[in-house]
Amino acid sequence: MSRFEIQTMTRMEGQIHHVDGKIQSSFLFGGNAPYVEEQYELYLADPASVRG
Repeated sequence: MSRFEIQTMTRMEGQIHHVDGKIQSSFLFGGNAPYVEEQYELYLADPASVRG
């Protein structure tokens, strides 16, 4: 593997880690996940029951 390939892979891994951290801290994950899931289940049962 060339030095360029190693540098590219290292850079990509850093970007993936950065994006993963943002996803895990977004409002759809973390402490809000149970709430979002509950709202989604309510929506599936009756879309009018969830505020938009």
